[in-house]
Amino acid sequence: MNDTAERDVVVFTEALRLLAAERADYLDRACAGDGELRRRVERILRGYEQAGDFLEEPAAGVPTTNSQGIVGGEKPGDRVGRYKLLQQIGEGLPPQWNPCRSSPRSRCASR
Repeated sequence: MNDTAERDVVVFTEALRLLAAERADYLDRACAGDGELRRRVERILRGYEQAGDFLEEPAAGVPTTNSQGIVGGEKPGDRVGRYKLLQQIGEGLPPQWNPCRSSPRSRCASR
């Protein structure tokens, strides 16, 4: 990170810790007449405030879990291509599955 970006981050972080009513005075002191720095930091602050908590909410219309509590909608017995999902063996995004190849000669093995 260059010095300009580091300075922006420091001033932004400190301004964020203050109440909105205290920020103008802080920016006056921190930017000390550097109008460009102040404009950059104010732009970052506005973006931060506009973003709100959008990451806390799931996207509209996108289920976070299905009826069995599995993210993504897969459940045991579903088919993905030529594989049948036997059981969920790991958590995370995406969840990990123990698959079985769907062919007459395949044997399904679980570890």
